[in-house]
Amino acid sequence: MSLQSLPGLTYSMKLNSGREIKIISRAHTKVRSEVRGGGKKPWRQKGSGKARHGSIRSPIWRGGGVSHGPRGPTSFYYMLPMKVRVQGIKIALSSKLAQDYLHVVDTLNIPTPDPQYLMDLIRYRHWGGSLF
Repeated sequence: MSLQSLPGLTYSMKLNSGREIKIISRAHTKVRSEVRGGGKKPWRQKGSGKARHGSIRSPIWRGGGVSHGPRGPTSFYYMLPMKVRVQGIKIALSSKLAQDYLHVVDTLNIPTPDPQYLMDLIRYRHWGGSLF
């Protein structure tokens, strides 16, 4: 088994903590069909001198539904550009390398097919939870 050394310039990036913010808007308003009440016509169609209305929960009435309001939850997720994603992987690997949690193995000769041998090797080398 041989361990590889990594180039210093590629894996010496600093973490930009502002990039991992995820926003979900939970604002939600009720439309006229969701507002309680308003099933009966408020007054008759003709003869009263008032404007015609069909429901007291119309958006133009006080206490009525909201037209074109937020219907959350709204996700503002978008796919980051490839350069930014690659930079994120470099930052993650740099962080692991700085903490001495990153070990690159060039060749790994396993003398036995027993999985316990590999578990003992990981425990002996203090590799912890590793990704192969």
